[in-house]
Amino acid sequence: MTVSDVGVSDGRSREEVAASLEQLRPQFHTCYLKALQRKSDLRGKLELRWTIDASGSVGFAKLARTSLNSNEVITCVLNKLKSWKFPRSSADRAVASGTVVLNSPGY
Repeated sequence: MTVSDVGVSDGRSREEVAASLEQLRPQFHTCYLKALQRKSDLRGKLELRWTIDASGSVGFAKLARTSLNSNEVITCVLNKLKSWKFPRSSADRAVASGTVVLNSPGY
């Protein structure tokens, strides 16, 4: 499982958002492993978009595109992202994006 193609608008650094996503990776992986027990050939990508407010809370998160055929994993990953607290910032709001590749049980 990898997290890649991290992007962010003004007010936050790409590195800061990427570091937070790395911390979230084990939670995303747990979502995937649960579904993988029921469907052993489950593989795909989730392209995510979300906003981060000044307090670090995620305002909204959505799936931009996917090749993963699992609403269970998609919902779980979005819920984990929505509940995550990014570092505080002086910027009002930033729009972020990233791709999660789910293709094997290992990290």
